[in-house]
Order: sequence, then C-alpha cells, then structure tokens
Amino acid sequence: MKKIENAAVIGMGALGMLYGSRLMTTLGRDNVKFLMDSGRLKRHSGDTYTVNGTTVSFTMEDAALAGPQDLVILAVKYPALQEALREMAPAVGRDSILMSVMNGITSEEEMAERFPRRQIIGCVAIGMDAMREGTRLHYTKAGRLQIGELEDGQKDLVRRTAEVLQRSGIACEVTDIRRAMWNKFMLNVGVNQACTAYATDYGHVTADGPLLHEMEEAMREVLRLAKAQGVQLTEEDLSECIRIEKTLCPESYPSMRQDMVAGRKTEVDMFAGTVIRLGKKYGIPTPVNEKYARMIHDMEAQLPD
Repeated sequence: MKKIENAAVIGMGALGMLYGSRLMTTLGRDNVKFLMDSGRLKRHSGDTYTVNGTTVSFTMEDAALAGPQDLVILAVKYPALQEALREMAPAVGRDSILMSVMNGITSEEEMAERFPRRQIIGCVAIGMDAMREGTRLHYTKAGRLQIGELEDGQKDLVRRTAEVLQRSGIACEVTDIRRAMWNKFMLNVGVNQACTAYATDYGHVTADGPLLHEMEEAMREVLRLAKAQGVQLTEEDLSECIRIEKTLCPESYPSMRQDMVAGRKTEVDMFAGTVIRLGKKYGIPTPVNEKYARMIHDMEAQLPD
C-alpha cells in the first residue's frame, strides 16, 4: 500500500489547525502545507500560532503555486467553500485523495462538481471541542474522524487515509459514511444552531429544559428527512448525539457560535437552509429549523459590514 507522504490543508480554522498540527508530527512540517491566496498569505505569514499553549510553526503557501498533494483536506466554513474549491485546484493531482472535514452533507457534492468523484472520500469529524481565538487553538477533546467510501472502488483510498491519520495520532474509524454524515448533520443542526440562536454554550442547551427540548425537535426534523432519503437514523441515534454533547466542556460553544461572536457570517444556510429545502422537497414540516433560520439571519443582519 502506497503511503501518504504529504498533505495540503485548505482553511486555518479550528479543525484545520487541529488536524494539520497532528499530521505535521508524522509527515514533517515541510510536508503539510496550509494553502491560501496570495493576499491572505501576505497578511498571515508572520503570525505566531499556538495549539493548547504550545507555539506551532505552520508552513503556509500560495495556493496558486502548489503542486499535487497525496491528501487534500478541505477545512473551511460554508460561506468560503466555493473560493476554497478554486484555490485548492493546483494541489489536486490525478492520484490525490480529497477529504472534507466540513459540517453538513453538501460539501462533497459541491466538490464533485469540480473534481472527480472517484477521488473524494467521505469524512465526518465528531466529538471535539476545539475553539480558535485569533491565532490560538485550544481543545480538551480531539474527537475522531469517521471515514468511508462514497463510490465503489475507494477501499484503497480509505485504507491509505486511515493509515496516515492513525499514524498521526488522529482517532479514526472506517464506517458506513453516509449514515455517519447524516448523523453528524443531525447533531450540528441541533447544537450548533441552538447555541447560536440563543447566544449560549453547550452546558445551557443540554440542560433539561425548553432549549434542550426545542433542539431535540430540530434534530427530529433531520431524522425524518434522512429516512426520506433512505438513511436509517433512529431515536437512539438522536439520544447518543445528546449524550456526546453533554460530554463537551459546558462553558465552550460550537464553531457556528464562534463565528457569530467573531462577527462572521454563519453556516445557517448549510444547516437550517438544507433542512428547509429538503423539507419542501419531501413535504416534511420543519418549523424549528425555520425558527432557527429566522433568528440567526436576524442576528447576522446586525453584524458590522
């Protein structure tokens, strides 16, 4: 089996920094590159980054000058997806493995509009509480990656990716990835949007009360849509999502809330927007997600330009 020897990461948010720093320990600093446009590179090339208080020297490179990489990891927020797909193109060779650690269930489809489907494997990032503040990344739980085949004939790609992740100390499991993607989508539709809509943290939305009960109803809307698409999620899956959320640092909050605090547009259109769109397609009511969408869009309208 040909081992992965180099990687490119698109996006220096919490997950990009988390997985990039882990891969560096195995592949070496020069073989793990954060790709960005020339303007962003000029602005950030002198920045000092820390991961859990330790200074980490990342290799940053102009995406336009990048050569093909063995593994390309897409780790941006949804509003930046199309720009990121354009930027990563020079790093995508005929044999590159492409993987998105983004939230939601649509980034792989949008990636497939530009790159061959046979090179795109499925991935879900779950169970981490990573928070980036400026150039500082802090986490108490690194979580794990679930990966799997989206197309027939990808077993070797999945095996090679699992090998480099595990070698780098990144917990990884090969699984039924479509089901895992929908399960993570259900979790995020709940906790990310509840924390953001009500400007609060994990502890408050998982405590027994109206916020938790409303969040569970938002997740049930996803459960019904999954079944309409032939993905069998259950109430037990929903309960397990809540259990996982209760293990996260209660004072922390998810990336969507982090974006709002930082004055950035959120991924509400990827979460509630997708639920509402699919609800109309299948004739399934989505009142809680419609409520979340209104609340979060109203909050975004108050952000400074």
